[in-house]
Order: sequence, then C-alpha cells, then structure tokens
Amino acid sequence: MEKSKKGKVLPIIIGVIAAIAVLTVAVYFILLGMQKSSVEKTVNEFFANLKGGNEEVINEQLKLEETTGTEEQTEGLTQASYVAFFSKLDYKIVETKANFKNATVTLEVTNKNVGTVFANYMAKAFQLAFASAFSSEYTDEKVEKELEAYLQEQFNSNDIESVTNTVTIKMKKEKGEWTIESEEESNKLLDAVLPGFKQAVETISKSFENMN
Repeated sequence: MEKSKKGKVLPIIIGVIAAIAVLTVAVYFILLGMQKSSVEKTVNEFFANLKGGNEEVINEQLKLEETTGTEEQTEGLTQASYVAFFSKLDYKIVETKANFKNATVTLEVTNKNVGTVFANYMAKAFQLAFASAFSSEYTDEKVEKELEAYLQEQFNSNDIESVTNTVTIKMKKEKGEWTIESEEESNKLLDAVLPGFKQAVETISKSFENMN
C-alpha cells in the first residue's frame, strides 16, 4: 500500500518540479524579451528626438561638440538647423541582443552625406559674412534665415548623395535607463547618423589653422 502511494506521489512531485522549471525558464525569457523591447523603445525614442532636432539629446547622447571639437563651428546652428541635419535620416533595427545590464543593437542608418552639406554650408556662411560686412542689408537675422533655408535646400538636393552605414552600438542599463555605453560608442553612432561630418569639420579646422 505504501509503495503504491509512493508510486503515485513521485510522478506528481517530478511533474511539479518540471512545471516550476519550465515556468522559471519561461519567466526568464519573458524578462529578457522585456529588456529587448525596452532597448528598442529607447533607440526609437532617440531617433525621434534626433529627427525632432532635440539639441539636448543630440549633444548629450551623440556628444556632438565633445567628440568633434566643433563648439565654435556649431554655435551658429539653430534648432531649425538641427532639424535639417536629421530631416533625411532613416534607420532600421537589424538585431537586438540584451540581458539585464548590457545590450548591443545593430542598426542600418541612412542619411545625406552630411560632410558635403556642412562644407557647402560653411562656404555659404563665409559668403554671407563677407556680404554683411559691406552691406547693412544683411542683418544677423537675415543671414540666419538665409543659412537655415540654404541648409534645408542642401538636404533636399538630389545632388547630395545618401549614405547608408551598418553599425553595432553597445548600451548599458543604469538606474533603470538604457544609455550608450561609452564615448567610443557615441563616436560610432555619430559617424553613422552624420556621415562625413567629422571629416568635414577636421578639414575646415585645418584650413583655419593654416590661415592663422
């Protein structure tokens, strides 16, 4: 009789343990899936902020001024200018891998060749600065508006080619928020969303140095 009871209880215990194990694994993978969704939500919000010209996100996450040393060159850029820079930006999340502390996101990013646009923009800025020095017609407000219009015109031009880059970015979770892991990762993302920009800035900076 006792053997019969044991024979009935043992399969039940094994079944309960198996069910708990399956449930634990299921919960683990559900939580991992939630982390992955959270990472992708952060990435989508980040790109929405870029396309909206959010200067805080652009400078804090991409570290635009820090990583390129462009504070002087970019100080004249208005919020409308930032919107223009990302007006043709497109992206696709190719793959996301995430655990509870770290993640990697592979992105396919497309934008106009920003290096070409920025070089043209700076040439136009010098042209207008020269004109304003000899004509009272060119007020600061007029110059600013002309530069904003010219920048958008450049991004809308078919003469400026589009560039597509595939990049994998490392992210980390701090205080419940996903952020780009390091300055090196910010640099990689900056190169992808603003192709050619750093190279154009370096060329212009060297030109300034040679003039001094």
